[in-house]
This record gives sequence, structure tokens and C-alpha cells, in this order.
Amino acid sequence: MKFWKVSHGKGSLNEEEFNWLLDNELLAVHKDTGRGQANLFSEKLNEGDIVCLSRSNEVFALVKVSATGVEPEKLVDTPLGNEWLLKPYSVLTFLPEERIYKGKQKGWTPNYNSTCAIVANSDLREFEELILKPFFDVELDEVGQGEMTAQKETEVKMSLNTILYGPPGTGKTFHTIQTSVMAAEPDFKAKSRADLKKKYDELIAEKRIRFVTFHQSYGYEEFVEGLRANSDQGQVSYDVEPGIFKQICEQASQGVEPDSDPLEQALEQFKAELEESAVLSLKTLRGNDFGVQYHGNTTFRVFPEATSHEDLGRGYPVSIDNIRKLYRGLSTKKIYNSSYVKSILNYVKKTYNVSDYEAPKQGQAKNFVLIIDEINRGNISKIFGELITLIEDTKRSGEGQDEAIEVLLPNSGDPFTVPNNLYLIGTMNTADRSLAMMDTALRRRFDFVEMMPKPELFNDITVNGIDLEELIRKMNQRIEVLYDREHTLGHAFFMPVKALVKDQDKAFNELKSVFKNKVIPLLEEYFFEDWNKIRLVLGDNQKAEDLQFVSEEKQSFDSLFGNDHGLNSYQQEEKSYKLLPFDNDVWDSPEAYIGIYRAKKED
Repeated sequence: MKFWKVSHGKGSLNEEEFNWLLDNELLAVHKDTGRGQANLFSEKLNEGDIVCLSRSNEVFALVKVSATGVEPEKLVDTPLGNEWLLKPYSVLTFLPEERIYKGKQKGWTPNYNSTCAIVANSDLREFEELILKPFFDVELDEVGQGEMTAQKETEVKMSLNTILYGPPGTGKTFHTIQTSVMAAEPDFKAKSRADLKKKYDELIAEKRIRFVTFHQSYGYEEFVEGLRANSDQGQVSYDVEPGIFKQICEQASQGVEPDSDPLEQALEQFKAELEESAVLSLKTLRGNDFGVQYHGNTTFRVFPEATSHEDLGRGYPVSIDNIRKLYRGLSTKKIYNSSYVKSILNYVKKTYNVSDYEAPKQGQAKNFVLIIDEINRGNISKIFGELITLIEDTKRSGEGQDEAIEVLLPNSGDPFTVPNNLYLIGTMNTADRSLAMMDTALRRRFDFVEMMPKPELFNDITVNGIDLEELIRKMNQRIEVLYDREHTLGHAFFMPVKALVKDQDKAFNELKSVFKNKVIPLLEEYFFEDWNKIRLVLGDNQKAEDLQFVSEEKQSFDSLFGNDHGLNSYQQEEKSYKLLPFDNDVWDSPEAYIGIYRAKKED
């Protein structure tokens, strides 16, 4: 077994080509790659060898070569053409996200200008210290063992309550997708961002991941439960409607996704049957006739002794949620019209072959995730109410939870717990509210993961001579001094520029769009249109006049008001600022952007 590095520069493969290689688990080296690298790849890289995969200096995977040839079906519709040498691999471990290598340069390090390189035997311990341990948390002797990935993952326990926080554009949305998929499916290994997003969409469709956004008007009634008025033929009834938090807690307690729940499937068929008839006649457990209707809300309506539409009378509501509770053996103390609830449940079970409910065994329950976007914008006490204590790890219900707490909900009177297979993932934009201003009860119960700008992701990325890493880094350094680090500019704003770097003209046009639609509006918001500070962030005070985005004009008080203006004698002139329109030539000048981080004002 030998160790290798296979890496591609940012411009050698576009996103489609790169993702195709990931999806098909293929290593690739162009046949014209110089310095003998193509021959090395073709003749010396063998089955069982270990390869560190990177893109430029971004490490993302450790893989094992699985064969010396490539299956013909993998070459159908390849975007690479016939100019590339390919070898398949099996994944040992994928990093949750690409990580930058900043260490010393050697032929096999990610930051060295080579595509394919072998690690010499004399360098193996150094390879272990620079690559294997810091990036993959493994040693030489562990690599290649079938259980390597599983062993390492069992050492890390993901927090049940997590908040991702940071300035705008720092990848909180992407990391939310990544974190929620890891929580719901710990064994899932994403090969690419597209693969991760596909799995996320599947879990959303299964309702194992659900999403809610907090805001100032959001409250307990929407989140936990509240009363809902229903009108049916002039009759008003009030039903307790579960909110998204109560719904997903109950689903997580059952341990199966709603779409695979046999009762849910049967209820949908029953609703369809009712929609086809004006009224369906059933019998209670004592043999009394009653009619049932469904009008598309959260209840059925029953009508005692009704055999025709004319006999309906006023009727009674039967909560569909109570049918679910009865089926799963939950508390039935406050089930209204319980005889009708039991009768409908018996009919549904018999008609649609629904077996008796079986609670999932220990270890079989699936994980569920609730994503709370903008968690810092809601009134936490108003939204969570008495349930804030229940989300703590030790207060959750489940196997081995000796300190689990159960409360009675005020509207329904139902007993309620938060299961230990439900993960809460919040996002927080620090430009809206500082972490120090967060609700103390929330801060005690969540783990906080900081998401800050990563200009190093743009290492060696230039657009028409503009060094993107230096551009982002310099602006953020100035913002941090003039305001604070919680209002810096996120790297995600510039990712579309990076994706187009192979076409410099398109990338530069995208950079102009980022400044027009993201950077300038954010700076205006941060500094309340204090254009002098905006000029300082953009380095305009150090640029030649024809390279300034925000121009400065000075007017003397004497010219404005005459000699006897009576204004402060120590201030003899007024400064005004003007943001140049986006059709001005300065926005098309690469030198104006370079001047942000390499400012040099002409005398």
C-alpha cells in the first residue's frame, strides 16, 4: 500500500466535470500532464493505494484505489471527453467541508503545483503529521482498515441543540443543510454538494427535516399548539391545532416518517372515500348508527343516527389528531366524543388493514431535525413558553433518560415531552443582533458554532488581476476596526465569482454584480450611510481620484453662505460624498478593485 496526492487546480476542471468525477468515484489525470505525472498515475497507482484528494489547497477526501481499470458504463456521457486517464476508488472518509492546507510545501502537499504525486517512504511520518492526523484524525496504521470511518465517527456525538451564528454570507444556510443531514442520517456519506442537497431534499419530503423561521409576531400558538376556529354550515367549533414543534416531537417519538406510517396512509384513503360521498354511515361500538363527513380541515364531523343528508342536524367534531393518539396508546383523558373516535379508528384499521401500533425498539427510531432560521429574531419566552426546559439533553424522553420531564400542555391538556432523537438547529445572523443580546435561557441550552468569513477559500483566485483573498480580507479588517467583527462580509457572496473564474470576463461581471447588489448595500446598512467610513472600507481615501467608487467634494462655508455666516470658526468647509453610478467606468476598472487592498494615491 502506497500513499498519494491527486489534486486539480481551480481552472483545470469546471463544476460539472468535478462533480461528475465525485459522483462516479473516479480519479482523473489528463494524459498530457507533464513531468511524468501521467505515466506515474497510469503505471504506478495501483489497487489498494491510498489517495488524499484535494482541489488546489482544499483537502476534501481520503480514498482507496479499488481497481486498475474503469467500467465502460461509467464513461457514457462523460463531460471530460477522451483526454483523461481514469481510475475508480472507494471512499474511506469525506470531510464535512473542504479544509485549507497551509503547511509547508512538498511534492505531495495540496499547496504544491503538482497533480499526481507519490509520498516517498522517508516522508510517511511527515505525511501522517501534516495530512492524516490534522485532516482525517487517523494514523498511518489505521488507514485502509474497513472500520476506520465508523470508529472515528462514534467518538463524536453531535449536540441535540445547535446554533450556527455569524455575519451575513458566511455559509450558514449551506452548513445548516449539511448539519441537518448529518443529524438525520449519521451514516450518510455525501460525495459532493449536489449529493448532499439531494439527500436533504429527500429528508424534507419525508418530513424528517422541517423548517420554520422565527419573527417578531411568531408565538406559542404557531410553534406548539393553539385554538383554531372552524366554521361548518354556520356552526363554529374550536379545535386545538398542533404547531410544527409539537408535530415533529410526536413524529420523532414514533420514530418513523409520516409518509410510511400505516395509519397516516389509511387516514388519507379514508378522507378520499369521504370526499366521494355526502355522508358515510358507520356504527359505534354499541351498534348505534352515525354519519361521518370530512370538509378538508383537521376534524371529521359525526352525526348521530344520520342515514341521509337530510338527517344531519348539528353534528359533533371528531379530532383527527385524537384518532392518532388513541392508535398510539397516548393519554386519552381529554378526548372529546371518544366513542366516535374509537369507532372511526376501528373502521379505518379494519377497512385498510392497519395492524396494531408497535413502538420502535431501542436503536430503531429514526432521527428528526427541526431547523429554526433567524432564531434570534423571535421572542423566545413567548414562543417556547414552559417547554424551554424540555429541550435540554438531560430532560429529553427516551431510553436511559432518567431525568426526563413531562408537562401538560395548557390548551389540549396532553402530556408532552421532547424526544432525544429530535435535533434542533438554529441559525443566527449577528448583523441583526449580537450574541451577547441573546435570551439567556436559550444560550444555556444550545451549543453555539461560529461561522466567520473565510477569505482563504479564495487562495490563488484572481479575476482580471484582482486577488479575491486579499480583497475580502482587507475590507473585513477595516470593517472590524470601524464597526466590529460581527458585521464583516461573508465569503459566500463571492462564491459565484469563484465558480466562473475559468471565464475571466464572466467572473469580473459577476464581481461587479456582487459589489452592486451585496457589498455596497450592506456597507450602507452597517454605517447608516456614513459615506466617509464606507470610503475607508473601500480604500477610496488612498486611491487616485479616477479609481474611487465614492467621490469626496469639499465646499467652503464662505462660498455657500457668504462671509458673515456665523458658523464655527474651527470648521471652514463642508464635505459631501457621492457614490458613483454603477454605469460609471470606474466599476469596469480592475485597478479600482485592486486599489482596495493595494491602495496608492498619486501625488
